[in-house]
Amino acid sequence: MNKTSGYLHIGGICLLLFAMLGMVWQVAAKPLSGADDAISEYELRKTELASRAGESFEPDPNEMPLTTLDQRTFSELNAMACPFILDNPEGWSVEARAGGRPFMSFNNIEVITETRNTWTITPCTSNSSGIPQPEIDAHYLQKGPNRFWITHKASNDKPIVVVMTADGFYNPSGIDRPMLQGSALRTGFIGDPFTINDYLQHAENVLFEELDNNTLLITVDLISQAGEGVLLLELKWDAEKEVPILTFRSAHMVRTNMPATTTTLGFAGFNFMRGPTLHGLKSEIGTPNEGIEAFHDARTAFLRAGGETVRILLTPPVLTSTVLMETVSDQLIPNAKLIIDQPQNISSYFSKFPDNSFYEHRADFVMTLTRSSVLPLQLRRFQTAVPLTEDNPEANETANLFFATAMQKETLYEFGYVVEVTASNFDERLNERFNGVVFVSNRSEGINKLFYLQMDGFESVGDPIPLTDGVISDTQRLAASANGRYIIFDADTYKPFLTANSDNSRIHILDLLSGSVYRATADPFGDSEDWNGRLSPDGTEFAFLSNRTGQTYLNIRPVAAGLGISPGSSEILATGVDWCSEQDELAFINNSGLWLLNRATDETTAVVMSSNLADPRFSPDCSKIAYTTASNVFVVNKDGSNNISIVADGSYPTWIDENHLIVQRTVGGNTDLYVYQRDTMIEISRLTTNSAMDMEPIFVSGYHVVRLPVVTR
Repeated sequence: MNKTSGYLHIGGICLLLFAMLGMVWQVAAKPLSGADDAISEYELRKTELASRAGESFEPDPNEMPLTTLDQRTFSELNAMACPFILDNPEGWSVEARAGGRPFMSFNNIEVITETRNTWTITPCTSNSSGIPQPEIDAHYLQKGPNRFWITHKASNDKPIVVVMTADGFYNPSGIDRPMLQGSALRTGFIGDPFTINDYLQHAENVLFEELDNNTLLITVDLISQAGEGVLLLELKWDAEKEVPILTFRSAHMVRTNMPATTTTLGFAGFNFMRGPTLHGLKSEIGTPNEGIEAFHDARTAFLRAGGETVRILLTPPVLTSTVLMETVSDQLIPNAKLIIDQPQNISSYFSKFPDNSFYEHRADFVMTLTRSSVLPLQLRRFQTAVPLTEDNPEANETANLFFATAMQKETLYEFGYVVEVTASNFDERLNERFNGVVFVSNRSEGINKLFYLQMDGFESVGDPIPLTDGVISDTQRLAASANGRYIIFDADTYKPFLTANSDNSRIHILDLLSGSVYRATADPFGDSEDWNGRLSPDGTEFAFLSNRTGQTYLNIRPVAAGLGISPGSSEILATGVDWCSEQDELAFINNSGLWLLNRATDETTAVVMSSNLADPRFSPDCSKIAYTTASNVFVVNKDGSNNISIVADGSYPTWIDENHLIVQRTVGGNTDLYVYQRDTMIEISRLTTNSAMDMEPIFVSGYHVVRLPVVTR
């Protein structure tokens, strides 16, 4: 089939069938912006899908061989001067770029202004790139543009550009400051990435039509090993928000001879380029400006469906296994929203580049499913491991989230969805109640990691979900912030990957909403250990124990102080500490017993005088303190009265409420977590039953984190 010179006619029956399908679709969905001609173009191409799906897959004829220009760096390629297919000084411009990934290119490009014309491919020029013009010209003897920079002039000095590539990707981001995203919109036929069903795909026959200064229509064919499709994109500039809104409509038919083991195919989703989760360390062969000093670009994702918001964990961000695959939901209907939450004001998180200021205005993405010819749909997630020893592992494409359904052959499928680019901070909007326990376990790969287990009352719900990965190992001594959003703990880092950096315990802070982990302490002064971190009631300070001066002292420092802070000159020797969530008061343990420290007066008061005490924990109202001895869990009033043993052979108590605690116990060789009632000393429930060691629980409850889902794998 010649895809560049019109479209084949098909039999009258098929034409009538698809015309009827188109009529049914139009009843359910209004035309985009009244763009009748573009809708007609889309509808015409849709009627060709049955014929096209009956043919064999045609790879992009211009993908190979690779030219010298294909192998140039993007910094060189972006400095070229390239031609404009469309250039409205009051509206949209479309610039045709060439070279670099992907190695395929667009073969037929048309534009509608007053008439419909095929655009004559014009080479880029060298400009300040340093690339010799003969090299560029040689590229164009074999290939055309492989991506478009689509920019609205109203963006002024903050250009928000939709980058469209020849493999079906759209990146609603900036090619220049201030908006640099590491995630892209993926459309077309999305198989199960990183498996045998990760299908080849290319986009061809692009038609641009500018309806007015703010509305650009793009029609493009989707050609995949999995099937044939057509996509219509309305790119509309929102003058009030100063962002583009992308409204998609696509039709798909599975190829009749597709050699697939499954016909579950995606049609739209997000692809993430992500790096590790720790701040302040480089890879083994990293350089000052290239290394694993960045968090992954997309922190987390949320699914809003059926009146409920579910967080999609993008952890573990670094896996020791090869591929993680899961169906997040299989009950999606129109108005389901997939929210990609990228952090705002995060210049302190990113250190790959010397100047971090341009990360301040990173954008979130919201993809809303508007219509589908088949319901319900799935939301699927795939993720690969990140090799930390690479020079720049954050450049790995490691996570995919996409809408999908089981597509049958000889059936037409149509979908509609809208993608909004926004700088909203979703942290403030996602405030549904959650309750659960965070604990340490070696149940995954034998490495101590943090896990979250949802609770309903005093019972567990579903399976534990990992919160940290193998890079953050030997996690210990947890505590939650007063609002339940942050977990502070100590751990070794970059183990077992980068052993040179993994020997010393440091304080870390995990954000349960974003999934990011911040390393709060480092030791530029020598070989020491920091442990037993506790956050102040307002979260601005943290207490921790350190042996930097040779003995173990209690230290209190601002969270914002950053890495490498001095341990200070505390004179309080301690082996354990906790911070009251209601007031500026700490409980600490030393060799003589359990004490209180009043921050306002620096006065200390004895509570229980005895040796071998550990694990002090304030009750929620700070009127009582739980602690452990060599064999029992005790609860004592803050004034030292009513000191009672409540659990034998228990340790690491954490309060659920004033009368219930979770403790760690080893019974029959299994170390698990149990709920006890304080006043009756009766076991209420057993939360974990895994043969691995489940240890050091901390109860978390608040309105600052959405419900963490039970994930099916």
